[in-house]
Amino acid sequence: MKTVGRNAACPCGSGKKYKRCCGVQTVESSPPRAIPSVYQPIAAHGYAPWQIGEMIRFAEQTLRAQ
Repeated sequence: MKTVGRNAACPCGSGKKYKRCCGVQTVESSPPRAIPSVYQPIAAHGYAPWQIGEMIRFAEQTLRAQ
């Protein structure tokens, strides 16, 4: 089967771009990526998004301890 570019017309005949038509199904049907176990304790500690530096330090400490 020939590969369709994301910006090419969709082969289904809708007239839409592939990425806005049947290409969306391909992206959405891919399995979700697993969350590394190191992030679970970070979330459990309740860090806020603006505390990224502290989260990174905690993750590095956790990885070193493993």
